[in-house]
Amino acid sequence: MSRNKKILIGAGIVLVLAAVVFANIKFKRQEGLAVNVEGLQKRDLQAIVSASGKIQPRTLVNISADTMGRVTDLAVEEGQRVKKGDFLLQIDPRFYIHVEHVRPSVRVGPDGIVIAETVAEYIQFLEGTPGALSRAIGLRVPGAVQPGTRVRVLGGGTIVFDEFGRAKYHHRKDIRDTGRQHRRLSYLVGNGLFDDKALGVSDGMPAGQRFAILHQPDANRKETW
Repeated sequence: MSRNKKILIGAGIVLVLAAVVFANIKFKRQEGLAVNVEGLQKRDLQAIVSASGKIQPRTLVNISADTMGRVTDLAVEEGQRVKKGDFLLQIDPRFYIHVEHVRPSVRVGPDGIVIAETVAEYIQFLEGTPGALSRAIGLRVPGAVQPGTRVRVLGGGTIVFDEFGRAKYHHRKDIRDTGRQHRRLSYLVGNGLFDDKALGVSDGMPAGQRFAILHQPDANRKETW
């Protein structure tokens, strides 16, 4: 082998080794940290702190309405300043549903399997003047009731849900049953259980007294034992 060939082979080996070393250094090199650089100038420092918390007022005032119903007009926004006498909201008391009870229930089915259910009981209220009730559900209020009297009709029912939350049974007394409502109002009017302001509301009388009045014995109907 001539001297020139030896020199070329040695130079090739050196180039290969240099390429391997360069590749290792390049691929193993770690990226440096990014640094933001600004020009030197005189200014005020601003500290920004991020934190979570709860905002509470110095004075908290809870307000409530005397009438139950659906809010139809909300005239204020959260955080708005108000004063005594300002109009806040309007409540429509005509339609209202009150859930009395929601309770779990367990029973044994016909095949001996234990069945888990949920029973919900609710009451419906519909309130208005005789004319408003006539327009709403077509109810004919007894003629002895004055046009401006506040009249309340009632409904309600029981819903049974299965263990998956699906309704299985729904037994109810529909508030739109005008025949039943008319018989109830006629009974109250016939027994003097109303005045010019309210019918079917029973305001200002204890529940036990209302129950006793509604179930007084009637000699004509042979209810005296």
